[in-house]
Amino acid sequence: APTMMIGKLGALTQINLKCMLVYSSTAHARYLLMGLAAGGVSGVRGVVFYLPAYAAASLAAFAAMTAAHNGE
Repeated sequence: APTMMIGKLGALTQINLKCMLVYSSTAHARYLLMGLAAGGVSGVRGVVFYLPAYAAASLAAFAAMTAAHNGE
């Protein structure tokens, strides 16, 4: 858990939006790993529930940022 907080604090210091999203992505990967490390059916169900929602939100954020950067 302390490494997740360090990642979030690192994201707060960024002024580049792309770097901020990368810090956020690594933090979310840690959340997924915690679910797998918890093991059991509940941990796997949590990962299966969380992964598609996070993947869709992350792809949308990167797509919006790329479109804004390219002036589209």
